[in-house]
Amino acid sequence: MVANSISSMLTSTSTQTTVSASSSQKGPSGPGAQGGPGRMMQNAMTSPTNKQLDVSVSASVIGELAGVSCAICLLSIAVPSSYILRLSPRQILMKKEG
Repeated sequence: MVANSISSMLTSTSTQTTVSASSSQKGPSGPGAQGGPGRMMQNAMTSPTNKQLDVSVSASVIGELAGVSCAICLLSIAVPSSYILRLSPRQILMKKEG
């Protein structure tokens, strides 16, 4: 319930901000009559027209991901094992914790 009320407040606030920003524009201003900062603000507040996302995964991306994953696994095994391998079994068993 709290999330719904917060999201409705944020939606109404962003709608009011968009309406007030677009209604306060009087026309082109700034150097060269290109719109200046006001035009940039209006462009930043408009949503993109392309609603479809093109998400494609190639074999090279999967191979790169697998390589990085293997490197992380090997590193996480090698670092602790180097500490254990330099000790003798007697030192490991006799070492007190704390």
